Amino acid sequence: MVLVRLLGWLLVAGSVLMVSADIVLALSPHAYSSIANRDIWTLLAGSPPTFGLNGMTPADSWTAMDTLARMGAAIMNWPAWTVMGPLGIALILGARNRGHHHHHHHHRPPSRFDSP
Repeated sequence: MVLVRLLGWLLVAGSVLMVSADIVLALSPHAYSSIANRDIWTLLAGSPPTFGLNGMTPADSWTAMDTLARMGAAIMNWPAWTVMGPLGIALILGARNRGHHHHHHHHRPPSRFDSP
């Protein structure tokens, strides 16, 4: 569980860095191009994601693609931090220590205004 939480924190930290890089790119005088999920995929996997499209763009083959492939292709065009950040938060929250919490309720003494 500790490793899962650590991975979650690394993903959150990476997404914060990507947001910072996107802001710097957006404020630069050059053409703005966000760091997309497909860029991260290509860096890690060594080849761009295809989702069975064989090089076709989603717009070329909406009828041929099933829903999951369509969603995957669309998500790959999103900025990378939009997937990594929520995924990291989900890992952090999902792997948190849910030990036995003993809640001690302190009861106030009865008041004369309490109904019997």
